[in-house]
Amino acid sequence: MLYTIPETKKLIGLGTTRIYEEISAGRLRAKKCGRRTLVPVEAIHDFIANLEDYPSKNQEV
Repeated sequence: MLYTIPETKKLIGLGTTRIYEEISAGRLRAKKCGRRTLVPVEAIHDFIANLEDYPSKNQEV
């Protein structure tokens, strides 16, 4: 399954500019179909899995 950029924005809660920055940096994989940029569902799962965990108050910084 492939998602458009607007659909990807809704799924992961980031703005358009940030989505394209993550794609350009190679942290979010995307495909091109003509002029459309599409993000595979697996790429979204991988992106989320690779995000840093938010430190809990009990963890040392």
